[in-house]
Amino acid sequence: MPPGRMETPNRLAPNVARIRVLSGLDGGGQITAELRPGRNILGRGDDCDVQLQSDGLSVHHAAITISQGGGGDSQVQDLGSTNKSQIGSLEEPVTMEANQPYPLEHGDIVIFGTVVCVFLWPGSA
Repeated sequence: MPPGRMETPNRLAPNVARIRVLSGLDGGGQITAELRPGRNILGRGDDCDVQLQSDGLSVHHAAITISQGGGGDSQVQDLGSTNKSQIGSLEEPVTMEANQPYPLEHGDIVIFGTVVCVFLWPGSA
């Protein structure tokens, strides 16, 4: 299955980092996308690695970089989007500065514009 492809949870490959969209997509619903090692672009654009349909997203909204070894060195970065990105908790999210990397760990909540996501590492509790 190609990286970044959205699938139902029972069809996802094991041992792959994922981003799970919890809310904010046009038409509602939840999806889970696989993230390949290296840089993954998220947004509305046809050329995005993870294409998400939401009026609150820019064409190239953000990038998630997955470290080759997994875990600790993965990062998320807002790409100068119109509606910004936030990381942290739903109660007290931190607005990301454009083009600045932020560390990303299992269970982190990331908000891209109006799209609420959780980052998941395989094998993490």
